[in-house]
Formats: sequence, C-alpha cells, structure tokens
Amino acid sequence: MQTHNHHPFNKQPRRANLPTVTLFLMIGTLFLWLTIRPLPALAAGPLCYVNAAAVGGNTGADWANAFTSLQSALADGGCTEIWVAQGLYKPSTTGDRTHTFRINRNLTLYGGFPASGSPTLDDRDPTLYPTVLSGDLAGDDPTDANGVVLDWTNIAGSDNSYHVLTMASPGAAVLDGLVVTGGYASSTSSPNGSGSGLYDSASGSYTLRNMVFQGNRSYSGGGASFFYNNSGTVTMQDTRFIGNSGLQGGAMSLINTTLNLTRVLFQENDAVVTGGTAARIGGAIMGGGGSTPDDPTHPLTLTDVQFISNTAAGSNSAIYFQYGTAVLTNVLFQGNNDLGSWPNAFGSDYSALTLTNVVLAGNRGNGLRAQICHSTLTNVTASGNSNYGISLGSGSLDVRNSIIYGNTSGGFSLSAVTTTISYSLVQGGCPGGATCTNVLSANPLFVTPITAPAPTITGDLRLQSSSPAIDAGGAADCPTTDQRDLARDDLGCDIGAYELRYADSDTVIRPVTTAVTTFGPTLAGIRNDGGADDPGVVSVTKSFTWATKPDNTVDAYWHITPGSGANYNLTLQLCYLPAELNGLSEGDLRFWRYSSGSWAQVGPATLTWTTINGNRCAAVSGVTGFSDWTLGGADEPTAVTLATFSAAGQVGWVGLLVGVLGAATAVLFRRRPRKANLKELTA
Repeated sequence: MQTHNHHPFNKQPRRANLPTVTLFLMIGTLFLWLTIRPLPALAAGPLCYVNAAAVGGNTGADWANAFTSLQSALADGGCTEIWVAQGLYKPSTTGDRTHTFRINRNLTLYGGFPASGSPTLDDRDPTLYPTVLSGDLAGDDPTDANGVVLDWTNIAGSDNSYHVLTMASPGAAVLDGLVVTGGYASSTSSPNGSGSGLYDSASGSYTLRNMVFQGNRSYSGGGASFFYNNSGTVTMQDTRFIGNSGLQGGAMSLINTTLNLTRVLFQENDAVVTGGTAARIGGAIMGGGGSTPDDPTHPLTLTDVQFISNTAAGSNSAIYFQYGTAVLTNVLFQGNNDLGSWPNAFGSDYSALTLTNVVLAGNRGNGLRAQICHSTLTNVTASGNSNYGISLGSGSLDVRNSIIYGNTSGGFSLSAVTTTISYSLVQGGCPGGATCTNVLSANPLFVTPITAPAPTITGDLRLQSSSPAIDAGGAADCPTTDQRDLARDDLGCDIGAYELRYADSDTVIRPVTTAVTTFGPTLAGIRNDGGADDPGVVSVTKSFTWATKPDNTVDAYWHITPGSGANYNLTLQLCYLPAELNGLSEGDLRFWRYSSGSWAQVGPATLTWTTINGNRCAAVSGVTGFSDWTLGGADEPTAVTLATFSAAGQVGWVGLLVGVLGAATAVLFRRRPRKANLKELTA
C-alpha cells in the first residue's frame, strides 16, 4: 500500500554572519508562503482505490481514502492499476450524455471488491460484490437492487449515456469484474448510435474478463458493444451479454476486428429496435472480417460460447457473419428466434466456417444457413430446428462425425454445393448430390428428442446407451473432447457433439453382429463369428474395485448378458486403462471367466495387445458363453460377487457394489468435471 507525505522543508545551514532577526523573518515568510500556497496534486498510483462509499481524503491512496469517483482514478495518469469496490458508478454527475468512462492507456481495472474494510484480491467476488457502471444518469430506469437495468426495454427516455465505456487507445488494458448497464446510443448518426455499453474504434489488444453487459440499447449497430477497425486483438473471457438490443447485432457488432471469445454467454439479446431502414440482423452478433471472401485478416474465434433465446426481427437470430473466417468450438445455439421470412440461427455469406462440437438445437428456421461459403463441420449435432438442420447455397461443405436429424424440413438443403459427408448420421440418409461414406440414417436415440415447436430450450441431445451413433465416428477427425470438454477416450468416437460418458457400473446395451460391436467406455468389444445361436442384444456392465493390495486381477470386471440363445462362437475384446493394471505386468495377463462359483482361464496364455485411444486391448476367440469376465494374472483371481446392477445410460455417478473377498473397495471415477459457469443443453 502506498502512502504520501508532505514534502519536507528544504532547510539551509545557518550562516554565521547573518543577523538572527533577519533569519527569523525569512523563516516566518517561508512558513507563511507554504501555508497559503496549495501543494501540487500528487498522483495516487500506481495502485489506486475507488469506493463510492469512502469518507476519507478522496486521494485514492488506500481504501480509507479511496476516490469516490471512478472518473477521478481514470483521470489520474499515475493510476495504472485500479481497484473498484461494490457500488454504482456513472460517467457523469451533471447529466451530460457524452461523458464516458474512457480507457486511454495500458491499465488494469478490477471490480468486485467489498465496500468495507481493506479487501485484497483474494476477497474479490464480482458476483457477490457487483461493481456497476451505469449510463442511467437520471436514475429513472427500473433496475434491480444494485442499479442494474435488467433488460433494454426498461430504459426510459433518452437521457442515458451514449457510451458507458469507451476504449480509446487502450493498449493492453485489462478490465475484470464489471457490470456495464443502462447505456443508450440513441443518435441516428455516428458514433453515438452504436456501442452503448462499450464503444471501440481504437487500436489495442486488450482483455475483458468476468464482465456483464446487461440492459443496454443502441439505435444502430452493437446493442451492448461495437468494435470498428481495431488492428489489435480483443479477448473476452467468462463474460455475459443479457437483455441488450441493437438494430444490427443485439449484443455486439464487429467490423474488421479480431475477436476471441471464451466461455461467453449471449442470452435474450434482440435485433428488433424500431427506427431506421436497415435490416434487423444478428440477434446476438453481427459482423465481418474483411472485404473479400474468406478474408483471414480478422478472424472470429468462439470457444465454449452459448447463444440462448436471442431474437432477430429480420434474420439470423444468433449470428450473422460475412467476408471472413469464423472458428467455432464447443458452441451451443439453442432456442433462438428469427422472426423473418427466411429464418436462421447462424447465417453467413462469403466466409470460411469451421464448426467443431457445435450444437444447433430448437431454433426457429435453419440451424445454419450459409451462402457462397466453405464450411467444415466436425461432430456437430443439429436437431429440433423448424426448417433444415443445414442449408447451403453455393460453395463447399465437408461434414464429419455429425448428427443432422429431427429437423422439421429435413437434414440438408443444398444448392450448387460440393458436399462430402462421412461417418455421420443423417435423417433420410445421404442427400442428393453429396458424396457419402459410412452414413447412417437410423434414429440416433437422443436421451430426450426435441418435440416442442421452435424456438424451444427443451430436449436433451446426449445419446442413449443403445444409440447407433456410439463409437461410430471416424477416428481420424475425432476431437479429443466433446462439447462439454469431456474426454472422448473410450474405444471409439461417438457421432455428434456429445460423447456418451459413463459412471462406474453403468450398463451398455447393443446388438452384436458379424462386425466388432464396441460397448463404449466399458472398454469391451464383441463379434459374432457364426455360432449356432445369435446372442442378439447384449448388455455389458463394467465394474471397478480397488483392493488394498494387488490381488492378481485387473481392477475391472465385466458382467456380460446375452439377449438370446446359448450356443455361441464369439470373439471377446477387453481393454484396460493404466490405472487398472493394479501392479501386474501386461505380459502376465490372461482372460478369466467366472462360472459355477469359480474362475477359469479362457484362451491362450500369451495375448496380443493393441492400443486403442490410449487403452490396451486384447481379444480371445471361441467364446461360447457369457457371465463375469476379468483380465488377471497366471494365478486364479480372487472371487468376485456382483451384488447390484445400475440402470443403463445414466450420466450421474451410480456405484455398483462389488464385493472382493478380504479387500476394501473404492470407486474409480473416470470423468472430468463439467464447466460450471454456463448453462448446458443437457440436464
């Protein structure tokens, strides 16, 4: 913490020949001059404090003497890091709509501190202690208890700030933990008709983190934020845009600006504001990367971003993007409402689009509509949209490992498009004019198919355990994680955005054929080699048990139940993860079957091992019956009793009681934690 002291008097040594009375007069005159002359203003920085409730010296030097105005801290060039306490801060105290919080240098601005005591960064919580930057200058807009305008329709009159924040040569500034609300860019002319929450027409590679833009309104572009010709890169992380409106881009408009968004939510933003003749496009985002098709100069990159219940009166209820490159990974479009006559959730022209683990669900209109575009879709799920899942006119389309099923008008509408589709599940099968490889047409068996009319946020597009899409994707194009950042690390890549993940002891039920049928994360595979009987639909339950010491078995057991028959000729494949080896050597492992109260070794003593997605796998042929199986050492494994079975296909962690003689048990969890900051499509 920095403190400031008055400058000490600059005393001179006493001269021996100076009369004493003269010296006293000089000292008195100096004292009087210093007393009546104001001291020069002192910069509070580099760390400055702002608290609207502070009652100290208003110097910004510490919490006790914090600036009560954020404008004071921004005006002090010595402040390069600013901490702002919970409270309501407005750009102007006189009602001047042109006043704005101007970021014109490289600084770090943190909000979310408690308004009492001497909090540190460890005490900061922007959700618990909101720092609200409000353009509601007259205080006449309906707000919540913290002064946040919850929706753009609550902005009353035309007396709000044109721009709450302005990025003016921000350098590498960082803004973290602020709520931006109540901006109203109501002018019909630039710049005061766009970017009511944040206006950027400068150059700088700055970062916005833990921000909320809510209840802002613009007459023209970018209801909450506007980015124009920024030669740097704008990065947003863990940010929400809720209840904003603009004529083109309800939440955001970007022109010739590189934008990277990670873990950002766009919810209930609208491109519906009346006034003007421009089309109402892009319920959440409208923008473009450049002036030529597929321009790579200013890419739009979205990772873990969600577009939920946004609306456009004209077209493209979530995004409209043109003349650029857009890369979307783990993105959700759900329940967006295009009120126009040619509705879409995501629309693009003259662009190169790359979509991976993207979900287009329950939107009014097409999930994706692109014209003169080059589009690559990998592990995309499009279902429940009120027109086509994918609609393209001219260009090229490459679809891999994707589910396009359950849309009102069908899977694809293709016109003059060079189309290749591989390892995908498409309603109606391969569309006319496309080149298809390994394309399925069966029902994907979603956990809860979308049946409500669009726009809707109902449905659960994860896969049931019996889905034909499980392990049916092409390995070469499979991403390492799914839409929720859960690992795709079992025997095969599931088609679609969601990989079916199991808890310990869940059951997989699938029909066995003359090709190898894999049973997902149970790490088992079965092939019918032509026995007298067909096993039909087989269920496999994998159970884990941890012993207090190695017990001559891999710490996994498979309970396998055939659907019919008794006389089989099958090949069984079992795999283990390194953690399951339990101190054994791979070279000592054998197949063991538990039957009639004891374990018996089956198959050769020397197994051939292969690696599949990081799992070590071996197979044994000539299997004639099923029960309990394990991989164990040369000695007979410790007996195991399966006590209870779980329901199939549940994502919750459901334990299976496995009793091991003389050994304590524990559950092995193999799932990654979910992201907790954003709403998911799945329950």
